[in-house]
Amino acid sequence: QEKYDQIAAAILKTGGTAVSAVKELLGEQFSYGEIRAAMNHLQRQKEAVSVATERSFKQ
Repeated sequence: QEKYDQIAAAILKTGGTAVSAVKELLGEQFSYGEIRAAMNHLQRQKEAVSVATERSFKQ
């Protein structure tokens, strides 16, 4: 969880669009795979919130 939190913070700090920018910020202690997994997880969370918000406005 600690690694994920560090990666998530770096993703937000860099704008969350380029894996290479996040990797550069974090350094060698994090793999590209870990960064991509965290980016995918954050994207799924964002989409879930969007769907939930949309549904609440339709009611």
